[in-house]
Amino acid sequence: DSITSVSLASEGAPAAAPYKAEGYPIVASGVQGTGLANYSIAYVDGLMTVNKRPVTVKADDREKDYGEAVAFAGTEFQITSGTLAAGDAIDSVALASDGAAATAPYVAAGYPISASGATGTGLANYEITYEPGTLTVAKRTITVKADDRAKTYGDAVVFAGTEFTVSGSLEAWDSLDAVTLVSEGAAASAAAGAYLIAVSDAQGTGLENYEIAYEPGTLTVAKRELTITANPASKTYGDTKTFAGTEFTVSSLLADGDSVTSVTLASEGAAASAPYKAEGYPIVASAAQGTGLANYNITYGNGLLTVSKRAIEITAANQTKTYGDEFAFAGNEYEISSGSLAAGDTIASVAFDCAGAPAAAPYKAEGYPIVASGAQGTGLDNYSIAYVDGLMTVNKRLITVKADDREKDYGEAVTFAGTEFSITSGTFATGDAIGSVTLASDGAAATAPYQAGGYQIAASAAQGTGLGNYEITYEPGTLTVKKLALEITARNRTKTYGQAIVLSGATGFTSVPSKDSLPNGDTITSVTLVSEGSAASAGVGSYPIVASSAQGTGLESYDITYVDGTITVTKRSILITANNASK
Repeated sequence: DSITSVSLASEGAPAAAPYKAEGYPIVASGVQGTGLANYSIAYVDGLMTVNKRPVTVKADDREKDYGEAVAFAGTEFQITSGTLAAGDAIDSVALASDGAAATAPYVAAGYPISASGATGTGLANYEITYEPGTLTVAKRTITVKADDRAKTYGDAVVFAGTEFTVSGSLEAWDSLDAVTLVSEGAAASAAAGAYLIAVSDAQGTGLENYEIAYEPGTLTVAKRELTITANPASKTYGDTKTFAGTEFTVSSLLADGDSVTSVTLASEGAAASAPYKAEGYPIVASAAQGTGLANYNITYGNGLLTVSKRAIEITAANQTKTYGDEFAFAGNEYEISSGSLAAGDTIASVAFDCAGAPAAAPYKAEGYPIVASGAQGTGLDNYSIAYVDGLMTVNKRLITVKADDREKDYGEAVTFAGTEFSITSGTFATGDAIGSVTLASDGAAATAPYQAGGYQIAASAAQGTGLGNYEITYEPGTLTVKKLALEITARNRTKTYGQAIVLSGATGFTSVPSKDSLPNGDTITSVTLVSEGSAASAGVGSYPIVASSAQGTGLESYDITYVDGTITVTKRSILITANNASK
């Protein structure tokens, strides 16, 4: 089967059919083809779109002078593209331009003249494109002249930009506020003479609408007064002052590029030999050298060279002596601890005063100041002399005190009078002496037990006359505690053969002295007692009771001897009775 053709019709097909935004229906009918009797055919309209005819309308170009106004009649246009159908026409268009007003400024490219809103016949069927024209605004001519100025050489001129006069007129709404003013004479360094003041670059409102001509002014530069004064200087006596030629001050700032590089400076005080003078020496300036100085009227002022005294510091040399000795100063016990003497000057001697120099000066931990003064010599009027004290150290005299050795029996107390000592080394200065020392020993108490090697007797705190001037060394003595004699005797015992005896170490002895009379609360609590006769099997006879190894309190302070006791074993009594018998 096939469809070979369809009948199509539309009111929009004729040339006169106008533009309708919704278009025209295209009605289909009368389909032709093969086997179509077998089909139920429904037709759906298509759409005929009638496009608007394109036309281009361009505004005509115009020209005016700045400050004039332009009015448009609406007919200043041309159709530059497309054609109108017969009977159709454009009678006028709306024309507008920002350049039409009298106030419209000059623009190099001109102002567009916009076209719009064409009116006429049949224009609803056209797509109208508008092209702008150009409105050209011509500039107005004015002349700007720089005002004349004057200044002093070395001063800089700063132009505010308002130093000018205008020839010609500006529109009321325009203004010329400032210009750029430049002159080679404006810089502080510009030499005396006359210089052009160049004017350019006017600034203001609406100036782009003017053709501006510029005329220069004149800047007159007068010479400047300049005073050069030698700077104050100082030196120390004995030094040579050399002037570099730069030690000066100018009275005002120099122009840019100008300089005073040096002046000739001279002074009688510059020589090393120039003595100290309270009023100083003048420094005379002259013959300035530099750049651009021909533009200045130069006057010179003197400076002042102060020659100060040369500072030296004389320090008394530290000295040491022993208490009781006298120290004599020769006058040369010093050093120049700071500064130095100029050539040819000398210090012959220095006076010294020190309370520690006499033999009788006592020891002081802080020592004594050695005060230097009154230096004598050559040229010393030119010096500021500072004196620094030295230190006289008075050392203590060395003395050794030894405690005397002592001896006592255990149980005795020893009391020290404080005079039990000897001076084993050193001597006293006249009038000084030790009257007593403090003596102490752990062995002095009656309770002090025997100790091998004895007890140390410590000496200290010597008392006497002038002892603050001595370094006293103390040597100990020895207190020997002798042991007490103690005799322990085993008690005698008696027993019958066949009995066993238990020997009591607590009660089976006696002592001399009695154990109840030992000093310091010492006690004998027990003694080891041993005897072959204590056993039950010991035969009749006498057996020694051997005592040893006493135990108790404080017994290490006793020299103990032991005495044997005796066990006497007697015969045992038995009764032998004959048995009764019968026969």
